[in-house]
Amino acid sequence: MRNVDIWSEEFGAATDEPIVLVMGSMSQGILWPDELVGRLTAGGRRVVRYDHRDTGRSATVDFEKEPYTWSDIKDDVLRVMDAHGLGSAHLVCHSAGGLLGQLIAVECPERVRTLTVIGSSGHRGDDC
Repeated sequence: MRNVDIWSEEFGAATDEPIVLVMGSMSQGILWPDELVGRLTAGGRRVVRYDHRDTGRSATVDFEKEPYTWSDIKDDVLRVMDAHGLGSAHLVCHSAGGLLGQLIAVECPERVRTLTVIGSSGHRGDDC
């Protein structure tokens, strides 16, 4: 699977404690409310939110020609972190984003400072 362009935006100072907001599948990062992002940055946090592939301002993929897996989408989160110079971050994940956060926590624990999962359940398959 080739890497795709992933849109992201960052708020707060580069020296602040980093939080990456991971929305559920097919949901844009802007669904994390501006008010929440503002409160986090006012509390001394550096906040990154992004759009998953095939969502919002991120690139689209012809799934029939280039199918991708949850593992590819998990790697997108890591690429977003890398693009913002984040070796590790607090991950706050909603719905299917919780699956991504759990995969990162298991496979790359050094990248996760804390994991907060909202409205999600564990991975039930073995095809990530």
